Amino acid sequence: MIVAFVTNYPLNDGKLRSGVPFFISEAFKSNNAHVIEVFVQDKRNLLHRVWSRLWQWYATFIHKSLYDSFYSVATSKSYATQVHQQLDHIKPDFILSIHPNLIAHVKTKIPLILWLDNSFDTFSLYPDVNNYVVKTKEEALFNEYSGLAKSETVYVASSYLRIFLQKKYPDIQSKFKILPRGANLIHRPEREFIVKLVKHKINSSVLKLVYVNSGWWKRKGGDMVLAIYKELSKHLPVELNIIGKVDEVQSALFNADPNIVLHGKIDKSQIAGELQYQKIIYEMHYSLAPSIAEGFGIVNAEMAALGVPSVGFGIMGVTESIKQNVTGWHLPESANAKNFAELILEKWQDKLLYESTCLSAYDYALEHFDWQKNVAEIITGIKEN
Repeated sequence: MIVAFVTNYPLNDGKLRSGVPFFISEAFKSNNAHVIEVFVQDKRNLLHRVWSRLWQWYATFIHKSLYDSFYSVATSKSYATQVHQQLDHIKPDFILSIHPNLIAHVKTKIPLILWLDNSFDTFSLYPDVNNYVVKTKEEALFNEYSGLAKSETVYVASSYLRIFLQKKYPDIQSKFKILPRGANLIHRPEREFIVKLVKHKINSSVLKLVYVNSGWWKRKGGDMVLAIYKELSKHLPVELNIIGKVDEVQSALFNADPNIVLHGKIDKSQIAGELQYQKIIYEMHYSLAPSIAEGFGIVNAEMAALGVPSVGFGIMGVTESIKQNVTGWHLPESANAKNFAELILEKWQDKLLYESTCLSAYDYALEHFDWQKNVAEIITGIKEN
């Protein structure tokens, strides 16, 4: 089977776009599919670029909002032109993309498949991009519907997104199917290893927490993580481990606390980096993931695959990656640090519950957060149609 993967990120780089394009591509290869990268870039003409600059100026200085040329019809049409040019030289069984903008204006009889974790509207809920100018909203939604409508199947990473899109686009609601993202791990541990590991760390005198900061401290709930850590520290010895980059001010503050361990940024796209990452996670008891906006939450999937329960807000796609009482626990958006600390203390005191949750998280991830298995479902769907 030949897959034409339309992407604006190189498929061989596991660090880009949360590693999603890379792991999807590798999963297709593992399923004996031949993946052809159809790489597209912004190739609008000069007139379109000047027009875009004017809109950007207006949005920034007059309307005090955001204009993003990625969502423009002109940009989407430039992507389509490049796809058409490359399709002339290949004969794929289907075309795959993870964003409707990339295929919105493609004209072909070859089946189109989308696999999304956000729509434009749900992405616009993110605090750092929630102020788009009307021009961007109109063009983005026009492109989105065009891409969704012409796709044979639209796989979405969460039930939250499926419900949202079915309500917004009732005429094409049958196209939407739930298919979670996977855990971005090249090497996954055996269940026997996790069983022994949990039995060993369950008697630890220090509660070890981990927070993975992918660069969006505010959106990923960094301040809430610190507040939870401080609340828990009132009751028992706690160690907070932070993976990812922190700024100089934060670094100085954290280094002053001997119970906060900074591991820095880890490149999991390399074997040495993944082994380092897993070694740290294996020592952890809970992952703190109080994101305030999230399409899915791949870190939560990774934690589950390594037998570590996650705790976060029950928002958006997080309810798919943190399955309540299975891979961890989530609380309402109104919850505060004390609520989170009380939840963790309650779960930690019941050692049998903690042990069973670690194993149920692992088992659930093996079944649902596996790129190869999920990609196999796409392949099966194509063959059946």
